[in-house]
Amino acid sequence: MTFLARLGIPARCISGDRQASEHGRRTRLDLPDHFTVERAKVDGCWCQDGDPERVDYLFSVASSQGNGIQRAVLIELKGRHFEKALTQIDSTLKRLTSLPAWRGTADMKTFAFVVLANGREVRGAQEKQLAVQKRHNVRITAKENLVITTRSIDL
Repeated sequence: MTFLARLGIPARCISGDRQASEHGRRTRLDLPDHFTVERAKVDGCWCQDGDPERVDYLFSVASSQGNGIQRAVLIELKGRHFEKALTQIDSTLKRLTSLPAWRGTADMKTFAFVVLANGREVRGAQEKQLAVQKRHNVRITAKENLVITTRSIDL
């Protein structure tokens, strides 16, 4: 059973895609083939309940070389409203940290990326960004164009 399946994410929401797009924004994970990548559609597939505060995608990245390297990558594809994206990241991580399978991965590093039309709003939300990063031990990065590489997620 895969990590995303152990989180309780239905199989219909999981794929092996290394890219995501929505609202005219897109991103892709450009990682060597020895990394296994799973993508879960969070908003509108896994999370369909009344809580609208969730990210668009969750990627699981693991090394197939048996060295135990594992990363969680949250993606919010936004045109604007960086502060709302921070709320969505915070809410998603609260949900994830309540799951036993998530808590059982103490050595996993977590990263969140927000893809924006422009980065002007980022400065006004730095205090909230720092609070979410500290609360969840996550690195949050906002960019206009995003290709996630091994360097982006400390691999």
